[in-house]
Amino acid sequence: MQIENPFNIRLVSGISSATDRIFFTLTWVDGDRYASSIYSISDREVRRITHGGSESKPIHLGSALYYLSREADIDNVMKLEEMSEPEVIFRHKQILDYIPFRDGVLTVVSENFKSRRPFVINGLRYKHDSTGLLRKRRTLLFSNSTGTRKMISGSYDVADVRSNGSRIIVSCAHLNDDLGLTDLYELDFENGNMAKLTRGRGSIDSFDVSDGGEVAYIGHRQGAKDWAPKKLYLLEPRLEFNIASTAGSSISTDMFDDSEAKVRWDHGSVFVMGQKGGVTSVFELRQNAIRRITPENRSVRHFDAAGGKVSYSYSQADIPSVIVSPFGDYDPNSGFRGKSADNIWAGSIEGWVIFSGESSPSILFIHGGPHSAFGPVYTIEMQYFSSRGYNILYCNPRGSTGYGESFVKGSIGDWGGEDSRDIMGFLASARKQYGLTGKTGIKGISYGGYMVNWLVTQTWEFDAAVSEKGVSNLLSSVGTSDIGYWFDGPEEIGSSDPWSADSISKFMERSPISYVKNVRTPTLLIHGEEDHRCPIEQSEQFFTALKFYGVDTVFVRLQGESHELANRENPLNRMDALLLKLEWFDRYLKGAAKPKIQDQVLPKDSSY
Repeated sequence: MQIENPFNIRLVSGISSATDRIFFTLTWVDGDRYASSIYSISDREVRRITHGGSESKPIHLGSALYYLSREADIDNVMKLEEMSEPEVIFRHKQILDYIPFRDGVLTVVSENFKSRRPFVINGLRYKHDSTGLLRKRRTLLFSNSTGTRKMISGSYDVADVRSNGSRIIVSCAHLNDDLGLTDLYELDFENGNMAKLTRGRGSIDSFDVSDGGEVAYIGHRQGAKDWAPKKLYLLEPRLEFNIASTAGSSISTDMFDDSEAKVRWDHGSVFVMGQKGGVTSVFELRQNAIRRITPENRSVRHFDAAGGKVSYSYSQADIPSVIVSPFGDYDPNSGFRGKSADNIWAGSIEGWVIFSGESSPSILFIHGGPHSAFGPVYTIEMQYFSSRGYNILYCNPRGSTGYGESFVKGSIGDWGGEDSRDIMGFLASARKQYGLTGKTGIKGISYGGYMVNWLVTQTWEFDAAVSEKGVSNLLSSVGTSDIGYWFDGPEEIGSSDPWSADSISKFMERSPISYVKNVRTPTLLIHGEEDHRCPIEQSEQFFTALKFYGVDTVFVRLQGESHELANRENPLNRMDALLLKLEWFDRYLKGAAKPKIQDQVLPKDSSY
């Protein structure tokens, strides 16, 4: 089966459970935008609730349904009572999250602040990917029929808010904004005072407040360590629990369903997502005992609980999105199936193969992070290339999440070392197991883009390469990435002082740009012009050097696109980029095109 429009799928997100039904958001591509509406399932009947095509984030509370709706660049919090018309209860330029509270609504919004005046910087953190220069901040507002008042604001961001109707808990970077570290605070509704609840320093991925006011959260308290495994914490009493290999989910896919880690109190239990290998499941904590409650072969993307009953959506390699609930299941892409993936192991490295044929060309995919993971979930791009006759190979080298703390720390200070050998070892094993004889391409995004750049300087194993939003010069990344000053040193070379003479030497030793003269692999570079995580200058450097040495290369700049929101890019941009990748791989893996450079010599210490 050949997929004509790979983005012609519908995806479930934002599940909100009631005792007799569930509500959820359904998202699809409509021309140059993502459209969405609220649906419900009750007594095995699926019903569309909203029809504007820009509704999301349903919350069911009492007899009312709340949701967000966007109209003419304005976000609205809507309230829908049974047998009545929707009512706008709050409007703002950009609402990032909300919860009903008492007689009004608490909203996390992006403050509107525009100025042509010079932007004066006095802190390390002055820009953020998907936001740009921090001329505006995420703040907390309360609004009701009498007006709106600002609850929290300052030179830091409010990440999220939860409440049981009386107690208000917020997560924000009040004390550690430069490092983007978050804490939980209790907010006094009357006077705005904030009392810190968490100890130490770390990050909060998700949290919830029970009806009785108890607080649970997913996160870690290990400071600025992006690799730190997440745990489930209860604040009162102070307890912590290991959930699978890591709490939450960091499964990598290119679907536009906005999967998120979640914690949910319900009927004395805490429900939480947890990841093992490439699969995410829902777990229940009850009386300090933990049990998995969703099937181990389904990777959960969203869930909610009410009345002790859990509803969830999941994905498999050949299935984009299915919702399972006590009131009925629903597959919004009924009748459609992609290709399934075989699970294989190369020693301690887990991977998957979508097989097309022994003599067919293959594409090796590398995930970003590096602290994320591939799994048996639907991936738009992989299925598209598979439908065009390619074998798809992908794996989780050391540094990936889901395999324990020692494994995820395996790439720390060693980018381009053992992690790259894991990848090449998996490739060799997959070729042998499936008898693959066709040409091989390589493709990666972010850290995966770095690894593509690195490998084409270290080996000639690949007949074509696509590096997307990658890194080529680790040293320049330190000062240009929005997180480079705290992330790059410890992560990439194992140093807390990125500008010491030794660190500078190590950065350049592990930078693809240092070995660019070795490249002979035709390489396509794709980068968002508003990427602040891996700035576009990284691809500019590599492209210029490749061109200088006569390597077949093309550089594609995506206007208006950032890094973090890669799966929410303009759908037309995504389709254009996908077709360019297909053309590139078809030319070099299926066609007769040969690289121009034939006389280079690989480094003597190449281990591939």
